[in-house]
Amino acid sequence: MRSPLQPAERLEITDVHSLAAIVARDPQFPERRRRLIRVVAATVGGCTLILIAAGVARLLHPPPSQAPAPITIAETPPPSTAASARTPVADPAPTPPPAPTTGIVHLQKPAVPGHVWIDGKKAGQAELTIACGKHQIKVGRGRAHTVDLPCGGELNLSK
Repeated sequence: MRSPLQPAERLEITDVHSLAAIVARDPQFPERRRRLIRVVAATVGGCTLILIAAGVARLLHPPPSQAPAPITIAETPPPSTAASARTPVADPAPTPPPAPTTGIVHLQKPAVPGHVWIDGKKAGQAELTIACGKHQIKVGRGRAHTVDLPCGGELNLSK
């Protein structure tokens, strides 16, 4: 059966209102197409709501303007106050400096700070000072690997 709309009367569908006008004028418009139009309209409306919610969330939670706080995996203990309260004793020979207990990890491109995990903690800087020894390091979506960081040494990481 032909549509009661004549070719000269056919309207171009440019928006929801023109589509609604065509559907209202044509009682023979297939029900299947009407359901499809409702599904498409609901999907577009849902996507619009998601985009609006994302924009509002971005306005309410702006990105930090400064660099993230450094991650410290190994900390040196603070100097004790009990030792400074004693009277100084003259040592016959100066003591050598203590051996280092940390090493430095450098992130080189294409490894990006924030996409590297050391012992399960996200690394947010390009250079980290961590305790020497064995660590689990994961770059990007790859597998975690065990690396041995020498005391006082440096380790360069890339993807």
